[in-house]
Amino acid sequence: MKGGASGQWRTTPVNLLSHDHHRYLVAPRGETQWVRNLRAVGTGELRVGPDSSDEQTRAIAPKHPAFEVLPVS
Repeated sequence: MKGGASGQWRTTPVNLLSHDHHRYLVAPRGETQWVRNLRAVGTGELRVGPDSSDEQTRAIAPKHPAFEVLPVS
């Protein structure tokens, strides 16, 4: 995603969770700068490199920011 002030693309490790046929991007470290940037900009580019299982991510998801991932047409 692009940085809010710099406009430069940034890489951030995240967790992708599938739940009820929807995909969610979960911020495992809470209210970080990329969460604020994503809310402000409203879009980003997702490149998945999963390390956590869906069960592990689902367990922490209620306590962390999460965003539904939708395809861009």
